[in-house]
Amino acid sequence: MRVAIGLMAILITVGVIVWIMSAVTLPSMQQAAAVQKKVKPQVQQIAGQDTDGQDARNTISLDAETSGGGGKMNSVVVTAIDANGAMARYFGLQRGDSIVEIAPQNGAMMPVKEMGTASEAKDQLLSAYQNSQQIVVIRSGQRLTLPLSPPAKPGQPAPAAPAPGTGLQQQLDALKNVPTH
Repeated sequence: MRVAIGLMAILITVGVIVWIMSAVTLPSMQQAAAVQKKVKPQVQQIAGQDTDGQDARNTISLDAETSGGGGKMNSVVVTAIDANGAMARYFGLQRGDSIVEIAPQNGAMMPVKEMGTASEAKDQLLSAYQNSQQIVVIRSGQRLTLPLSPPAKPGQPAPAAPAPGTGLQQQLDALKNVPTH
């Protein structure tokens, strides 16, 4: 009889422990996992890493574009880019884009022509990525500020470039059509 009461007490104790774990610890652990899932991409971006933990600079190749015979760099062109890499996902960069300005910190645009080398421009591009800043590119003769609108979450794709005749032109056209009183 004493053995049965002792076993019953042990089972009740184990049951109470399991109940406490499921009621308190499990939800806390689930919440911590959800927060980690949400914050991890932001932490990787601030660290300058791609989603696989690699340096985001490795997802893009740049070459200096010079003008005239002076050999002074006036922009850098994207010669290769990993379509699933950090620079393509955040900025929406494409092969052939000519980067002319980079805002590495505080939103102040810095002309690429003031940088010494393509390597320095790549470092500034990484800084802009880490600080969730913008860049200015020339794509198919059109000047674009990227990302067009910052992604809601780091690591998500930037929106596609607008079709010609959209954006500012549509706003101007809409203003022309506003009735006056």
